[in-house]
Amino acid sequence: MNLSELQEILRAIIQDGVDESNVIDRIENQLKEQDFDIIFSDMDVKTTLLHVAASMDRLRIVEYLVGKKNVAIDLQDKDDHTPLHSAVRKNNFSIVEYLIKNHADPNAKNNHGFTPLYFAAIKGYLDIVKYLVKNGATLDLQDKDGDTPLYAAALSGHLDIVECLVENGAPLNLQDPIGSITLYCAASNGHLNIVKYFIEKADIETKNSYIYTAFYFAVLGGHLNIVEYLVKNGAALNVQDSIGNTPLHHAVLNKH
Repeated sequence: MNLSELQEILRAIIQDGVDESNVIDRIENQLKEQDFDIIFSDMDVKTTLLHVAASMDRLRIVEYLVGKKNVAIDLQDKDDHTPLHSAVRKNNFSIVEYLIKNHADPNAKNNHGFTPLYFAAIKGYLDIVKYLVKNGATLDLQDKDGDTPLYAAALSGHLDIVECLVENGAPLNLQDPIGSITLYCAASNGHLNIVKYFIEKADIETKNSYIYTAFYFAVLGGHLNIVEYLVKNGAALNVQDSIGNTPLHHAVLNKH
């Protein structure tokens, strides 16, 4: 198959109201001897038919490619996303379910170390989070920055997903390479409800390699409501960081 023919099929897959049977017929007619593992949309972006079908919620096409054409279910694109990543990012639960049932790797990482669970957590897709956790997703896998799905949920302010992950065993005090924990993320991004949830479970005075605490991050972010809440719950006010500055110094420097 030449590039223009492939691009026509890719365009057909992404059209609203696409007739999936027609697309399957076109693939069958034009790609009888084509190795699907090396079909690209162009020479720079390694996007396969399976990735596009998973992203666009085309279940029949996904079933055809995986079930009848034996396309590798964990095939990676240019950024090392698998079709499961593609389905999760678009909240396509039926595709996620099909891929997992057909042994897609729930812990596959892209080139930044993001797993499907990380994407589901940061986007707030609770049903997919629950399904992935139930089907073998590892809760404490860290990306290249040391961040976890729990961090992703806290970063985006998704308390329901934070609760789900913690209830299923996600570690609250797991530290990234500089010693930061998820509580810091919630404090620095102004998510008071998540800070309140963490406060009973995480160590409020945990310090990273710069000697920053959750209180420091709340001050740096300028989140007065979180600063007040942490003070009320015993946060140390005058602890010095690695160069001797206190939270007050940082508040002044950042004009908070």
